[in-house]
Amino acid sequence: HLLFPIAGMVQQRPVQEAALKAKQAGYPVVMWGLDTPSFSVYREHVTPKRVPQPGEIVFTRIDRLERLGRYQVLYQKGGVALVFVLQVPPP
Repeated sequence: HLLFPIAGMVQQRPVQEAALKAKQAGYPVVMWGLDTPSFSVYREHVTPKRVPQPGEIVFTRIDRLERLGRYQVLYQKGGVALVFVLQVPPP
């Protein structure tokens, strides 16, 4: 019974850290490829879920990064990333 809360905290820590980084910097963020309501809770803003466009900050899973084209990592840990999208590849 003690392991479940600990496992939950470990899993949520990267989401919380990414959200707090976005909040502190005032980044407008979109969420793509995952459904993590706690990100919006930690950030204290609704985070729209959609495909990111160049010039936007996106919170996503690291296994989706290769689909973004060119990007700059702002935060990455525990399977999630907060990145600045530089260029989206053509469809």
